Amino acid sequence: MKDLPWYIGRYDRRNDRFSYFKVVAQQTENGWHAIDNPKKMFPRTGEVELTGFDASQLRPNDWIVFQVDTNTRSKLTRAKHPRRIYPYYDLSSAQSLQKARHRLSLEGIETCGEPGQWTIRFEAGGVILANLTESKPGFFILSRNQYVAEYAFNNSGIISVSGLSENNKIFYMPDADASPTRRHDWTPDKHYIDNAVQLIAGTDSSTQIASWLRKHVDEQNGKLKSGVDDLLAAAQILRSGELAKKIEEEDALARELAQAVLNDERIAAQLERQIQSIAEEERDRLRAEQQKALNEAFCAEHLRRSEAIEAEMTVFQTERKSEIEQQIAQLRLDEEEKLQKEFEEKQLSIEKTLKHEKDALESEINRLKNAAADLCRQNESQRRTLSSLEIKREASSGALREVEERVALARIELEKINAAIAEKARRMAHSAIPAICLPAEAKTVSHAELGRIISENKLLTHEGKILMEQFLALTLAGECPLLYGSETQDFLAIAASLISSGRAIRQIADPTIISYEDLWIRAGNNLATPLYQGLLLSDAHRPRTILAVIERVECSAARFWLPALKEGLRNGDLPRRFLVCGTITNEDNEEAEKIKEEHLFLPVENIVVRNAITRAPLYLSARHHSELTPEAAPPESLAEKLAIADEMSGDRLNVVNTLRATKAALEVGLAVDEDKTAHQKRLVDLFANLQNSEICAP
Repeated sequence: MKDLPWYIGRYDRRNDRFSYFKVVAQQTENGWHAIDNPKKMFPRTGEVELTGFDASQLRPNDWIVFQVDTNTRSKLTRAKHPRRIYPYYDLSSAQSLQKARHRLSLEGIETCGEPGQWTIRFEAGGVILANLTESKPGFFILSRNQYVAEYAFNNSGIISVSGLSENNKIFYMPDADASPTRRHDWTPDKHYIDNAVQLIAGTDSSTQIASWLRKHVDEQNGKLKSGVDDLLAAAQILRSGELAKKIEEEDALARELAQAVLNDERIAAQLERQIQSIAEEERDRLRAEQQKALNEAFCAEHLRRSEAIEAEMTVFQTERKSEIEQQIAQLRLDEEEKLQKEFEEKQLSIEKTLKHEKDALESEINRLKNAAADLCRQNESQRRTLSSLEIKREASSGALREVEERVALARIELEKINAAIAEKARRMAHSAIPAICLPAEAKTVSHAELGRIISENKLLTHEGKILMEQFLALTLAGECPLLYGSETQDFLAIAASLISSGRAIRQIADPTIISYEDLWIRAGNNLATPLYQGLLLSDAHRPRTILAVIERVECSAARFWLPALKEGLRNGDLPRRFLVCGTITNEDNEEAEKIKEEHLFLPVENIVVRNAITRAPLYLSARHHSELTPEAAPPESLAEKLAIADEMSGDRLNVVNTLRATKAALEVGLAVDEDKTAHQKRLVDLFANLQNSEICAP
């Protein structure tokens, strides 16, 4: 229990069994501190629940301290060991309880907080527990008709919380077993008088009247405790005929009562006790005055004697200091003589020891010289042995190098054999259909050389050359552009002659192609598709650049397999020589509309020079074929990517399309040398148009 922290909670509400408190502060090693986020420490509402505690007397904004019960399981944290605490106000400046009552009843105390039960400190040894109500903004006074309980003050019961507003900063926690030392009836004076007059009006005995007068008389001045308004109210009641009649009837009885009181022995004894009490008070006052005078005389005598003692101490210190200095000087002389004698004795002893050590060292030096000569002879013998071993090691190293060279050649030959076996096995895996035979490899060209060939092509218009460069950059960047338009097949024929030795591997999409795997293995018979055979050729021992065309994409479930295909191309899961595109024959098809929102569509119109069509057999003949040998993927140059991205407007592309556009722009930068920025901008515009179509799609 001692290890569990304490918390402060504010009463909020209750139901049949539980009371709920909002947690506001926690006790730490450095004191009480407000909790910034109670909902984080006490999830859901920042509250705790409490059962088995009499909360019937609690009102909203009342306070308790508690610990957390860690052994229960409930939706809310459960509190245990609760104790009531109260807002605290220090009124000890009032000096007496009567002055504190006057200020609380009439003037009020200026403080922040909520009406309710407060603890008020009125003097050094006591606190009262009273109900306060707001008289005006910022001022609180005692509520009417209440009995105030007084307790012994315990300074350790004050709780000061840092981090809270001034409204609830200081609290007081009474001792657990504290009971009131006394109770005060602080009903206002007006009600005293009303009650007293009603008692007089309804009494049948003058004894009760006397009792009432003694009860409400002011012991200091012998007057009734009442104000002007109270006396007027009493006078109004005294005017009533019934009261006048009763007083007139009992006047004689009152006189007899007064005479009896004067002759009564008990009254005389009481008066004697009062006289003794007054005398005792006077004696106490005189005793206090004498004590004060005695204290003053004692202080004066103490000061005089202190000065005398200090003077004597000064003289004593001076004399004693002189004596000690003389003793120190004498001791120093004695010690110097003693040390000189010891020094001479030790010097003689050291000289004898040094002579003995010198003789021993000379003997050891002679022995070491003889040993050094023996070691030199042994070293010469070891050197000759080492020379012979070096000659043998050189001969062994030459033989080892020859063996390593033969092993390396054998490994290379073994790798070639393994590659041939693997390629043969892959080709035989689906041997039920004829294998695709590509034409002889045409002139191989690099990325930059292909850009020059495209710019010199006689069949392509200016727009066709730009489209061909974009097509090449997109396919190498891992995209699968979708071509549509009347000149799509012409464009593909020209692309095949430039990229893959005049041959493109085509596969017609049909409704059976649903998943990514259906692109490679024919559903139902597990036979390899042309795409799979092209994939093998692009990753063979002697790889070929393959232009793979998926015809009539909209006739299949492209929305399912096309994203997976593009993901594999972008991530490098497929060979870089395997370039894939698709064709669309019906742009208004439902499937085409679905994939148009996420995939690039390239319109193929006006890309062929009409006057040069008759020369197509020449320009597309085998002598003009070329095959692209793509370099490795462009290095992940952060500077180049950022330079390209800086040219984009920040609100045109999202993150994904920015990455796609920069990758394609790097590819087109490898193919063109002149006006590179314009080509890159056109590619960025393609992705911007794609994103705008996604935003505008219903």
